[in-house]
Amino acid sequence: MMLQVSPYVQPLIEELKSEGFVVSVEKVAYELPRGGNEMLRIQKLA
Repeated sequence: MMLQVSPYVQPLIEELKSEGFVVSVEKVAYELPRGGNEMLRIQKLA
């Protein structure tokens, strides 16, 4: 089962990056919901 990425993700990533955040999509070892094995990582660098 392959889930689709929300249409809100890319605009959110772009907005966060423009505000100085480092943003990445990373694979995780769990699925929540089934097939959802990625997380959005957001970091604020000092």
